[in-house]
Amino acid sequence: MFSSPFFGTHNAQMPSACWKRLLVLAAVIAPLSAPGATEQPPPATNAPTANAPQSLPPVVVSAPALIQGNEVNAYGGESTVVTRRQIEDLNTMDIGSTLRTVPGVTISRHNIAGSYGGAGGGAIFVRGLGASRPGGDLVTLYDGVPRYNAVFSHPLLDVLSTDAADALRVYKGVQPQVFGNAFAAIDISPRQAPIGSGDGFGGEVFGAYGTHDTVVESITAGGRVGAFDIAAGQSFRRSSGHRANSGGELQDYFTRLGYALSENWALSFSGDHTNNYAEDPGPQQGSAGWPYHMGNYRTNDWMGVFTLSNTYEKFDGHIKPYWNSGYAEWLDQGKRGSNGGLQPPGGGSTDVTSMHWDNYGVRARERIRPWSGTEIIVGVDVDILSGKADSSNYAGAVTKFKREELEIYSPYVAISHLFGSPKKQGFYVQPSAGLRFYAHNIFDSEWSPHTGVVAGYKDTELHASYARGVNYPGLNVAVLSRLTPIYNNPAARDGWQKLDAETMDHFEIGIQHRFTPEIQAEVTGFYDSGRDRYMMLAALSGPPLPVGFANVADYHNYGVEASVTWTPFADLSFFAGATWLHTSVKGMPYAPEWSASAGVTWRFLKNFRLSVDVTFQDHMYVNPDNAFDRAAATNLANNPQVKSALVLNAKVAYEFDFTLWVKAHGEVFLAFENVTDHRYYYRPGYPLPGFGGMLGVKFGF
Repeated sequence: MFSSPFFGTHNAQMPSACWKRLLVLAAVIAPLSAPGATEQPPPATNAPTANAPQSLPPVVVSAPALIQGNEVNAYGGESTVVTRRQIEDLNTMDIGSTLRTVPGVTISRHNIAGSYGGAGGGAIFVRGLGASRPGGDLVTLYDGVPRYNAVFSHPLLDVLSTDAADALRVYKGVQPQVFGNAFAAIDISPRQAPIGSGDGFGGEVFGAYGTHDTVVESITAGGRVGAFDIAAGQSFRRSSGHRANSGGELQDYFTRLGYALSENWALSFSGDHTNNYAEDPGPQQGSAGWPYHMGNYRTNDWMGVFTLSNTYEKFDGHIKPYWNSGYAEWLDQGKRGSNGGLQPPGGGSTDVTSMHWDNYGVRARERIRPWSGTEIIVGVDVDILSGKADSSNYAGAVTKFKREELEIYSPYVAISHLFGSPKKQGFYVQPSAGLRFYAHNIFDSEWSPHTGVVAGYKDTELHASYARGVNYPGLNVAVLSRLTPIYNNPAARDGWQKLDAETMDHFEIGIQHRFTPEIQAEVTGFYDSGRDRYMMLAALSGPPLPVGFANVADYHNYGVEASVTWTPFADLSFFAGATWLHTSVKGMPYAPEWSASAGVTWRFLKNFRLSVDVTFQDHMYVNPDNAFDRAAATNLANNPQVKSALVLNAKVAYEFDFTLWVKAHGEVFLAFENVTDHRYYYRPGYPLPGFGGMLGVKFGF
């Protein structure tokens, strides 16, 4: 056993295993520290937790399976947390594969490494939300501030590396006291030196090699000296792909610097840079579509967040100026041409779309506790979304969208009060209410009221909440409307400015109960009623070309999520969760009626760790391959479908201590993907990888 001031305590013996089936092991580099046996997940950057009931103390285990847990805040809002430990146990490549086991979350992809764009090639969907492409009702946050492709107004998974993440928090419904201008959110907490770890530095290197010439390496290091702390690292992930022209590459470079100005004030900076690409292999031979390489998608993104924070007995908060700059290049998309769906005469397509964005602003928030049990939150979000784009097709036509900005100013206030004490295992109730206001430089102002209540007695806790969500049209409506003159429809050029914001009424009620110290179960019901969903319309006659945007859809989604955690021993943990979802609009993409996940983590023979996860996804509709598919635009029930899928993955690791010039620890692991070699799809004609394996090693000091 040895203790590192940066990476915690480890207990293991020397290795004795001989690994087979894989030929090459690349010396590489990996995750910042694995959480210790009693470590709890860090709260999201702006999650209100100070007076939350917290009635159900977490069971202490070496590593909970699949998720760290579901948490309810003081305003009745629920979120799911996945930490560094689960990311490592799942042996995931990106944020999509990391969140695939979270109940209520669905993903799409067709590459091992890299996501092709933001729809069928790589995206995340939460309870039927997130399927608007281009445009999105789900926002991705980094250190509490927005990070996404502002030109097409939807997340790009490759710019959100999990190697820079200490934890991921999924908000599955509207929570105006946490975020605005979206109906769901995913927040990435950056990695940092552990608080209270004392002076000292540490680091880890990680390397792995797997089937389909998949290579992973990462290096992380950091520590504390007095009032200063630092964490930094880089990672590289590449795969040739399981099909021809399905390769991809992910590069990430991150740092987090902190300085304690005084006992009550601190300053920090989180920086992250990603550089990535992914190929689209096209549908396989014999399927409907175009059986050849469909192009490449490249992204390059820079993120910087400064945080000035304060912590006092009666109040705490922060102010966060941020800046996010990036570009995406959609190269040779749609090698379908115009001659009956074949390639253009004389060779390949040169269709290229380039997008450049700059998102910047400030997030300010203060939490005040004027007297015992009462919490008041006041804050303001200022977000400037800026971007430009240009597009060229194989015929030589070039269209440019000059830079334009959208501005959103969003102050908010919320209050809650706790009656009783959950710590004394008695009855308690915590009502809350709040309001968020939106002022936009183009669209009409909107309001987001919310109210909630959390109540409990001993080992049972109930929560209920209502919130009105707002989602403004993004730059995508301006970009695509300005492109329509190519198709002889100049009347649609400025029609986007007449759109209304999408709104949603979100209702949620749930119960958590701990039957024994080892078994906890949770059930949550939800109902979402959306109005004024805007859509890109296609011409109803002639060529299926875009004719502008309109608010055309009202809809409602409802369902139930249930999960159970069983920890019979401190070194053995089981998790199972399932979601039933109903959508009023038949054909809603990536919204399966049933989905489920289960997993186990087990430490055995002192030094071994086994992690197993299995996911089930019912058959579901997906987005059409052609963005201007007239049948799908007229009736979503005409969207294509994929069959149900059951996928099993496993990882076994052996941990050990050793001494070089310092005491250190290591780990050797063997991971298997799709153990049953199940053939499944997220998009017709795009089979996902069959059985595969990966061998890896990690060293830390």
